[in-house]
This record gives sequence, structure tokens and C-alpha cells, in this order.
Amino acid sequence: MKKLILFVISFSTIAIASAQIVPTKICTLPSVLAESSGLLKTGANRFFSHNDSGSDPVLTEFDSTGTVKRRLYINASNVDWEDITTDASGKVYIGEFGNNNNDRKNLRIYIMANPSTFTKDTTSVGILNFTYQGQTAFPPAAEALNYDMEAMFWWNDSIFLFSKNRTSPYNGYTVMYALPAKAGTYVAAKRDSFYTGAGAWLNQSITGAAISQDGKKVVLLGYDKLWLFKGYTGNKFLKGQVNTYTFNALSQKEGICFADSNTLYFTEESSPLSSASLFRFKLPNQSSGLQTKKKEINDFNIYPNPFQNKLCVQNPTEKKLGLMLLDMNGTKIIEKEISSKEICLEDEISALNPGNYLIGIIENNKVIYSEKVSKY
Repeated sequence: MKKLILFVISFSTIAIASAQIVPTKICTLPSVLAESSGLLKTGANRFFSHNDSGSDPVLTEFDSTGTVKRRLYINASNVDWEDITTDASGKVYIGEFGNNNNDRKNLRIYIMANPSTFTKDTTSVGILNFTYQGQTAFPPAAEALNYDMEAMFWWNDSIFLFSKNRTSPYNGYTVMYALPAKAGTYVAAKRDSFYTGAGAWLNQSITGAAISQDGKKVVLLGYDKLWLFKGYTGNKFLKGQVNTYTFNALSQKEGICFADSNTLYFTEESSPLSSASLFRFKLPNQSSGLQTKKKEINDFNIYPNPFQNKLCVQNPTEKKLGLMLLDMNGTKIIEKEISSKEICLEDEISALNPGNYLIGIIENNKVIYSEKVSKY
């Protein structure tokens, strides 16, 4: 019982007061971007954006007054363009992967040469075709509807995707996938997941993503929240320190990009109440915010998360430690010793119902690492 109490206390002390983001409106977007879904900063006061499902396959460049400067027609379809990113050489990647019903088999990312290298208004693109690791049904069962995508960014020759969770019942996880940033046909590899939170789907969905130019900060965008990750190593973006910030209003925020390490822009689609617009904000003091996950000295890898028939824990230490799994009511389900570099639970979790659980690593009756996991 002592371990159980310590474990629950560990989770209850994670959250601290949340800072609020109050963005500044820069301009109303040109009318051709009423459904702006991705955003790329191309220069001083210059941006590229695009519309989402069913629109023309066009990238529109505009300035900070909302004036159209250039329109690039892509020789490709726009079933549902959802995000845009660029690499170090200026190549542009367009995410043709909107998948509300989780049933698409024609997922693509278009790869366009650096637009500053050509002056024509029409261009051809390379095509990266892909499927998702783990998806075998189109659509899958309601509790596994987590193959819709609206967020991506490029980093170190790879494209990273973040799912817009549509599970029912809603389990609160976004899944991160990785793809090579080159034309071809690939399976998007599941790399990690992040628990955005319980509650209404609208308040926890991921609609955009961006990485700072130096690679030290990642943001995930939602309709009323922003999740900031930093202090990670390599491409383990979701393993670092995390702060959650709320916006002053819920709206259909879709595209986001960094201007510098602390300044970001985002667009929101038009609605019956307002026109599509471009906004700017600075990250709040990063000692504040809702800290949704802790970075520990010992970075334990718990995978796959969400899990189904197998859940493994990698132990980076040489110590004998304890492992505890609890349900969301705090009832202890499993308690085991970790005596090797890795322990996997299979028989012990086979009878668990789908849903959220708490897992903790124990040393000397004290929780040294904790994470929420989900079974689907």
C-alpha cells in the first residue's frame, strides 16, 4: 500500500499552473486560403499556405498584410492536404494524408524543389507513398481509429508524423511515425506516442506540428492548446520536458511554424464568426505551464504505447527495480521486479480491458519514473 500511495502522489504532483497564450493577429488571410491547413515561413514577412480537402492543388505565398504574392500549381491531386514542411535545402514537403475515416490507401507526401529555384507557376513533384505500421483494416475498429494525420515536420533526413486521434472511446494518445524524406514507397514506422489528455476529443486533438530551426524545440498544435517539448536527445522528441499551454480561445487552428526559437506563427480557418487569419505569439515563460510529462535522469523506454498484447520496459540502469501497473482508479494490477535490461508483459496483460493505465518504476519504495499507457 505504501508504494501505491507514493505512485499516486507522483502523478498528482505533475501538474502546475497553466500559462495562457494570447496571440496577436497579423492579418486576415487572402480569400483563396479560407481553409488554410499548413504554414511555412519563406522569408521576412512571407509565408506559404494551402487549403485542405477537395481544394485545388495550389500553394499560395502571401505577405504579412494578407496580399497574395505567388500561387504555385502542383501537378498532383489534393484529396486532403493537411500540413507542409521544408528541409535544410529548401525542398518543400506537402502532406497529402488527411484521413478522417481512417480508410485511405493512397497516402502520400509530395516533394517539391526549393520554390526559390524556379519561376514557373506550375511544377511537378516527387511522391512518397506510404502506409502505417500496424494498420491492417481500412477502417480499423472504433477503438483503433488513430490513423488520421494533420501534423508533420522534417528533421535530419526524416519526416515525422503525429496522429489526430479519433478512437472511440477516446484514449487520448497521439502516435508519432517516421518516414525517410525521399520519394519511394514505405511503411511509416511507429516511433513513440504521447498522452495529450483525457476529456473531449476537440480539446486534445493534434492539428499541426513544427520544430525550431536549431532542432531544440518541438511544438504540437491543438484547437485550444499547445504542447512544447524540449530537452530531448536525438529524435526522441516526446521523451523530453513537456509544457502544455492554453490559448485564450478555442478555434480551428491548423498550420504552425517557428519564426525563431521563441516566436511562432499559426493560421486558423474561417468560421461563421471570423475570417481565416494569421497570428503570431511568443512562447510563455517555460518554467510555467502544465507539465504533462517529466524528464527523468533515467529515460525508461516503455513501448509500444498504445499496446495490445505486449508491453515492454527497457531499463537503462544496472539496478534491480520494481515495476507497477495500476488502473486509473489507482488499483494495483501488476507488480514485478525488473532484473534485466528489458522486461515484457504478455500473459499478465492479456485479460486487461482496453483503456488507460498507469505504469511506474520503483526504487527503494519511491517512484523514479512514471508514464500513462493505453491498451487498445
